[in-house]
Amino acid sequence: LPFFLFALVIFTQAFLNFLFLRFKQNPTEYIKNETAPNFIFTSSNGQVQNKEEVLTLYSYYDEPYREFSNVVIRQNGSFAFATGILSHAYVHKTTKEKRASKSVITYTFVQEKGKWLFQTGHHTPAPLSVKEEEAAIKKVIEDETQAYIDGDGKKLLSFWAEKKSNEHASQFLVPIIGQPYAKGESMDKLQSIVMPNLKKQNFTVERDDFEVRINNNMAWATYTQKAAANGAVFKTDRETRILERLN
Repeated sequence: LPFFLFALVIFTQAFLNFLFLRFKQNPTEYIKNETAPNFIFTSSNGQVQNKEEVLTLYSYYDEPYREFSNVVIRQNGSFAFATGILSHAYVHKTTKEKRASKSVITYTFVQEKGKWLFQTGHHTPAPLSVKEEEAAIKKVIEDETQAYIDGDGKKLLSFWAEKKSNEHASQFLVPIIGQPYAKGESMDKLQSIVMPNLKKQNFTVERDDFEVRINNNMAWATYTQKAAANGAVFKTDRETRILERLN
């Protein structure tokens, strides 16, 4: 027993950072060689995965961004526990689809023969603050409008959910599709014919009276938008946007 206690390696924040760095450099090799044989991971959507299933996940996805904060470590003999907040992003290797998340994490490690092995991981969704949510919503609206001004239809559509229930209403649509709103087949026409042929515009926009209401994964925003060119406002609109959080 005295020899066993003497042989224990103290699990520190610096050592945890070292393990995270090794994981980031080569997730597949880390999972293969530095996780316990009975390794279990529970994702933020409640899905439980064993070692082989996690390896399969990383054969399809890259993780270009990973950052931990508020990390606390506890050690009890040959077991160590780490909790904190993880912000990270995934990119599908084939489709290039991006996903980002922020989770509260609980990780456990076990020391076997002088080596620390990752034993279990558990992610729980971390709610964003209202200010973070509002900032993210404003950025989507600003970037979508800027893509229109830049004449970049592909980028503009990247801010839209791919759902048949999508609808876009504006008087400027009347001369384009013959009605003041696009939905269903007319929305398909707008996306497949009109958007790819957008031209770069020479004006800027400003917004005020910006209000956001958030309810779980749904939100709506209202604001007054003014378009200006050569220092003069030529159009003022009152806009409403409905947004949904996906992935």
